[in-house]
Amino acid sequence: MVSYLAVLFVMFIIFMFLSNVLIHRYIQREARDGLKQQSEYLKKVVNESFFNRRKDLKNNPELAPNFRILSRIINADFIIYNKDNRIILKSSKDIDQQIIYLMSQEDKSEYITYKETVTSSNGDIMGYILLFTKLKNVQAFQQSIVGTIMISMIVAILVALLFSYFIQRSITNPIKKLKKDMSSISLDEDYTFNPITTGDEIEDLYHGFKNMVNRLKLNVDERRRFFQNASHELKTPLMSIQGYAEAIRDGVVDGYEVDDSLDIIIHQSKRLKMTVDDILYLTKLENTPENYNFETANIVVTIKKIVKEFNKIAQDKQINIELIHSSEKIISQIDVEKFRGVITNIISNALRYAEHKITIAMSSDEGMYAIHITDDGVGFSFNEENKVFERFYKGKNGNSGIGLTIAKTIVQEHGGTIRAYQNQPKGAGFEIKLPVKLS
Repeated sequence: MVSYLAVLFVMFIIFMFLSNVLIHRYIQREARDGLKQQSEYLKKVVNESFFNRRKDLKNNPELAPNFRILSRIINADFIIYNKDNRIILKSSKDIDQQIIYLMSQEDKSEYITYKETVTSSNGDIMGYILLFTKLKNVQAFQQSIVGTIMISMIVAILVALLFSYFIQRSITNPIKKLKKDMSSISLDEDYTFNPITTGDEIEDLYHGFKNMVNRLKLNVDERRRFFQNASHELKTPLMSIQGYAEAIRDGVVDGYEVDDSLDIIIHQSKRLKMTVDDILYLTKLENTPENYNFETANIVVTIKKIVKEFNKIAQDKQINIELIHSSEKIISQIDVEKFRGVITNIISNALRYAEHKITIAMSSDEGMYAIHITDDGVGFSFNEENKVFERFYKGKNGNSGIGLTIAKTIVQEHGGTIRAYQNQPKGAGFEIKLPVKLS
């Protein structure tokens, strides 16, 4: 604020100095132009006989009317004198010889003057007309103008300072609130933000910061749940492996029970390896997008091949997989292996819960294609369809709880969406929507 006032003060001094100089030059130029114009009036009433007269023209009854006319027309003081420097006429009796001498020498320290030479018809110099005005009169006028400008500038600056003070407060106060929120925020605790309702970019910044904090909190909560669930998922098979290994070592189990214990250890080891592999694969997908290898493929053909691989398992469970598609060809750019992983994961889940039938319906419209995979099983429990894509969320008979999270990540990297829903009249459903990309 102090620096701002210092800059205003310096600018004010410079402005007033330049204004004073420019006004001084302008007024003097205008004064000389005025004297020049008035000299034209005087030249019209003077002639050769005028300069040859010996009498005092002011007291001459014949010329008195002309003199009075001149006095009314000419606002400045003037002197008319012949070529011998004899005064023919002067506008005031207060004009002494010393002043006349100084002005005839064009001394401009106290007067602004204009001298006009009067010539005869044959070009001979008859005399001179000297008009003048006191410089202090011009300076007084100049000072009145400068004073008016100075007062106007001071009032304008005070109004501007007052206005800028309120503008500054309207800007700095919300920023101070936002700064306080930034320094006080904690991602581990709930925090009540100081509301900012300025209706401008600062309010937009406030909402942007608030949304960022909320997203960071969700991310922190998600990571916390991830580590808690990961610890649980890794701890369970490890505890099982440790328990049976210690039992074998201590001779608690013997005979055929040893083989059963070893089978359990092998099973839990495989489960542990699968969980770790899924975690590593998900981390790789989320942090290394360039691992995707997109190529042109026929979606219908790709899904038919996947269904063919599941036919034997489905037949063993007496489950029919029905494939519905409006066209034999839906061409798009996909990472075939990762896309197969998504469809395989959803069909595997459907086979785990379906009673008699799994339906896979494909359609395309306006640059998008949709894949619906439904079963006739028990469906989702209350609100479960909104949780199945969370890390380590496992429904009944679930495996690692990461498969659908991986599927969602892959679909999103393809520019699409995936959702779960309750199938009607019963069962679970998954909808995948992807854009048709030809190159």
